[in-house]
Amino acid sequence: MDQLVERAKAEGTISYYALSQQSIDLFVPAFQAAYPWAKVSTFAATGSSLASKVILETKARVRNCDVVLHPPAQRQNYLNNQAIQPTPNLPDLANVPEGLRDPDSYSLPTYQNPIVLAYNTKLVTTPPPTDIYAYGDPAWKGKFVMERPQNLGLAAGFLASHRQDWGDAKWNQWLDALGGNEVLITENATSSYQAVLTGERSIGVIGLNDVLNQAEGAPVKACFYDGIAPLPVYFARIANCPHPFMAALFMTFAVSKAGQEAVAKAGNIPVLADIDAPTSITKVLPRGQDSQLPTSALATLYSGPDEYTKIFNKLWPA
Repeated sequence: MDQLVERAKAEGTISYYALSQQSIDLFVPAFQAAYPWAKVSTFAATGSSLASKVILETKARVRNCDVVLHPPAQRQNYLNNQAIQPTPNLPDLANVPEGLRDPDSYSLPTYQNPIVLAYNTKLVTTPPPTDIYAYGDPAWKGKFVMERPQNLGLAAGFLASHRQDWGDAKWNQWLDALGGNEVLITENATSSYQAVLTGERSIGVIGLNDVLNQAEGAPVKACFYDGIAPLPVYFARIANCPHPFMAALFMTFAVSKAGQEAVAKAGNIPVLADIDAPTSITKVLPRGQDSQLPTSALATLYSGPDEYTKIFNKLWPA
C-alpha cells in the first residue's frame, strides 16, 4: 500500500467520470481528506453518455479519463471496445457479497442502489402492488415514470429483472403492456424521482438511495416489490488512463473502511457488509440482501446489453 501511495503521489492527479454530481460528492471529498495532495478533476453524465465518451476517447487514443463509474450493464460495452483494464491486487473483498464481485478484476463495486418503486403518497393512498406484472394493467396508464432504459441503469435493471423467472412469453407480454401505458421517460433517474415528488406521475422506478436522501416530510415512499432488482455500482480503470496509480489508489480507497463509511455518511448503501450504519443493506431492505434478486437473475442484461437496447428502442424510441 505504501508503494502504491508513493507512485500515486508522483502522478498527483486523477480524472474521474461519474454518473452524477452526487456520485462525485460521494467519493471525492473523502478521498481528498485522506490524501490532501491529490488533485481530482471530474465529469458527470448518464451511463450511456459516459460509455460513448469513454469509448470514443479510447478509439481516438485520447487519454483523459482514469476511472469511470458504471452500472453493471455497461461493463460489457466497455470490454467489447477494450476501454477498461483489470486492476489487480485490490484489497481483500471478503466482506463484499460474492455476487457483487468481478472475478476478472475489471470492475470494483463501490455502493449499492437497489431498484425500488417510489410512489407519491398523496396520489397513491394505499400500498401499490408488489407484483410488478400489475403495472402493465391499464389502471396505471399515464401514472408511471422511469429513466431512459437505454441508459442501462435503473430502468433497464427493473425491466430485465424478472425475465429469467417469467420466461420470454410472459416477459414480452408485460413489456408490451407497459409500453402501451404512456410511461413518462426521463433523461435520468433523478428526474424520475422529481416527477414522482411533484406529482407529475404517481409511481416510478427509483434508486433506493434517492428515497433515503430525500428531505424530511417529502410525500414519497418506497415500494419494496417482490424480487427487488439489485444495482451495484462499479468503478473501472480506463485502458489507456494517464494516471494508473492514482486510479488504483482511488479505487482502493472506495472499498476501504474509510471510503465505505463516507458512502454511508452521505446516505448511500455501502457494499462492505461490516459497515454498521443506518444505510446498511440489512437495515434499509425488509429482509436485507435477501430482499434482492441475485445478480445472476440479470445475467443476460449484463452480458448482452445490445439485445436489450434494441428491445427498449422499439418500445421507447430514444
